[in-house]
Amino acid sequence: VGYSQDSNTDAEFDITDFAKVGDNQLSVRVYRWCDGSYLEGQDMWHLAGIHRDVYLMATPKVAVSDHYITSQLSEGYTAGSMNVELTVDNSLKQSASKTLEVELLDPAGQLVAKKQQAVALTAKDAQKTVSIDFEGLTDLKLWSSEHPWLYTVIVRQLNNGGEEMVFSTKYGFRNIEQKGNLVYINDKRVFFKGVNT
Repeated sequence: VGYSQDSNTDAEFDITDFAKVGDNQLSVRVYRWCDGSYLEGQDMWHLAGIHRDVYLMATPKVAVSDHYITSQLSEGYTAGSMNVELTVDNSLKQSASKTLEVELLDPAGQLVAKKQQAVALTAKDAQKTVSIDFEGLTDLKLWSSEHPWLYTVIVRQLNNGGEEMVFSTKYGFRNIEQKGNLVYINDKRVFFKGVNT
């Protein structure tokens, strides 16, 4: 089905054409050495094998394949907005109508905001991007290494009111900026200490 090099990065393969109804066998072969082994040796990775989980994932024929989250904070860093950009994959080029729902939960799991947006795909659309904005978010808990507050963003794909697929991701609200030669996170100066010393 495919080949990937670099034992410490993930690899993804589309096996749609190889999967069949009933039992399937998933096999992975590991090669100890390759032309990239010298490069990995620079970082002292003297390990062979698979370092990540291997799993099979099935999605609807029209499905959210990627998401990208950005946010803007107000001057006091307690309020702001968030944008969730969703990529809908329609590789079979079918006409379809879906409803995408995004929920934002605070670190305690309480609902902060929720939005739905309909998306229509035609046979010409192999992919479509949908942007969902959350304005006027208040009382935000900011992420920092001392207080790593993480919100949960839940993305649902609905079809005729029924849930077709769902996934979630963690997100931290923070503001990173450079002033002169200094770096600030949430308006607090950050000191960088030695790496690979």
